Amino acid sequence: MKALLTALRLLVTGIGMGIVHVLTGPDHLSALAALSANVDDPKKSFFLGAQWGVGHSLGLVFVAIILICLDNGHRDDSSDRKIVVSEDLEEHFETFIGVVMILLGFYTICKAKHKNEVTTIGHYHEVTLPKNPGVNMKHDETGEVYNESELKQCHPLEVDEENIDSTSPSHSHHGHSHDDKRRFLNAIFPGKEGGDDLFRARLIALVVGIVHGVAGPGGVLGVIPAVHLHNSFLAFTYLLTFCITSMIVMGCFAVTYGRVTKRISDKGDLEYKVELFSAALCVIVGITWLTLIHFGILDKIEIKGT
Repeated sequence: MKALLTALRLLVTGIGMGIVHVLTGPDHLSALAALSANVDDPKKSFFLGAQWGVGHSLGLVFVAIILICLDNGHRDDSSDRKIVVSEDLEEHFETFIGVVMILLGFYTICKAKHKNEVTTIGHYHEVTLPKNPGVNMKHDETGEVYNESELKQCHPLEVDEENIDSTSPSHSHHGHSHDDKRRFLNAIFPGKEGGDDLFRARLIALVVGIVHGVAGPGGVLGVIPAVHLHNSFLAFTYLLTFCITSMIVMGCFAVTYGRVTKRISDKGDLEYKVELFSAALCVIVGITWLTLIHFGILDKIEIKGT
C-alpha cells in the first residue's frame, strides 16, 4: 500500500512539474511560437509541439541515465550524497541554449521572408496600359497588341518548383538519392511550403528539443528530483510522467498559438508580420538569456522559480 501511494504521489508530482516546466520556460515557449506560428491544422501543430517535447525528453533521459548511474555507483556513501555539476559546465550549456535560440529565431525570420517572397511571386500583378490607342502601344511575348479596351490586365506569375525539379537532368539521373539529398538540404535551409517544409519543421523541433533537454535548465524539475529518489524504478516512473506531460502540454501550446496567430493573420493579411514577430521573440529571448548569464542573474531566477 505504501509503495502504491508513493507511485501515485510521484505521478501527480511528475504531472505538476511537467506543466510548470513548460509554461514557465521562456526558452520553450518562444521556440514553439517561432515554429508553430500560423499553423492552423491542429494535428500538424500538435505533433510539431510534441516533436519538440520528444526531443526534450530524449535529452533529459540521456542526462538522467548518466546521473542515475553515477548515483548508483556510490551505494556505500551516506544517504545525503549529492552529485555536483561544475558551475562552469552549467554556464557553457546555458550559453549554448541562448545561442541556439538566436539561431532558431534568425532561421525562422529567413523562412518567413522566403515564404513571403514566394507568395508575392504567385500573386496577380495589375498592369496599367496607355489610355490613348496607338500611343506607346506594346505587344506581349505572344505578339498580341493591347488596345484601348484592355486598360488593365492581370498576369499570373506562377512558379512550379515540383515540375522544375522533376524535369531537371539531375533529378532523372540521381533518382531517390537526389530526393534524399534535397530533403536533407531542405531540413537545414528554408525552402518551399509543403511536405518537405513540415518534415523540416519537425526535424528542427526534434533537434532543438534534444539540445534543450541536454543543456537546458530542465534538470532542475525533471532530472534532479528523479536522481534524488535513489531508486531507479521510482526515478524513471517520475521522469516518464514528467516527460509525457511535457510533450502533451507543448503540443497543446503549439495548437493554441498556431490557431490564434492564424486567426490574427487572416483578419488583416498579417501572416508575414505575425511570423516575423514570433521569430523575433525567439531572438529576444536568446539575447536576454545570454545577458542574464553574463551578469550572473539567470541562476538566481531559476533558483527562485523552483
